[in-house]
Amino acid sequence: MNARERMRRVLNHQIPDRVPNGLGGCETEGLHVIAYDKLQKMLGSLGVEERPVRIDTFMTNAVFEEPVIRAMEGDIILLASPNMCKSELRGEVADQWKEQKLWGKTFSIPVRDYFSENSDGYLVWDSCGGAVCPKGSYYFDQSESTDLMAEIEVPDPDQFHPRDTIDERTLRNLENAAKRLGGT
Repeated sequence: MNARERMRRVLNHQIPDRVPNGLGGCETEGLHVIAYDKLQKMLGSLGVEERPVRIDTFMTNAVFEEPVIRAMEGDIILLASPNMCKSELRGEVADQWKEQKLWGKTFSIPVRDYFSENSDGYLVWDSCGGAVCPKGSYYFDQSESTDLMAEIEVPDPDQFHPRDTIDERTLRNLENAAKRLGGT
C-alpha cells in the first residue's frame, strides 16, 4: 500500500496496512532544526543527500524535504504553511530563502525573517515579535505581551474559500508539487 492509498483508507475510516507516518507532515509534527540536521546526516548512508536545513516555524522546526520523508517512509508532506512560515515550501522557491547562522550552524530561513543578538548574547528573532533564545538554549521564548494569534485570522468555516485567499503563484506551486508527489 502506498502513502496515498494509506491516507485515503484512514480518511474513509478504513483500516490501512499500518498507521500513517506523519512526521514532518505539519508544522507541529516535526523536529527541531538541530535534530533534523543530525537525522539528515544519519540518513546519508541510505543515499539521502545533505541539504541546507530550512526553518519553518517560530518553534524552529525544520521543513522536511522529500528525500528524508521517503527514507523515513513518511506518508504526509507539508505543501504550504502560510500561517507559520513566511516563504513557500515547495516548487521554485529558492528566491524566498536566505542563509542564517544560528547555534554555530548555517540554516535557510525565509527572506523576510530577521535575527539579531542582544547585549546579553541572546538570539533575538526580530521578525517573530522579538522572541528570545537565551544563551545555551535552542528554543525561542515569546515575550509575555506577544499574542501569537493576533496575526492569524481564523475564518468562519461557512465563509472559507481558500481559492480566493491564495495568490496565483502559490496555487501553481502547490499544484505542481502535488502533481509531482502524486505522480499525476
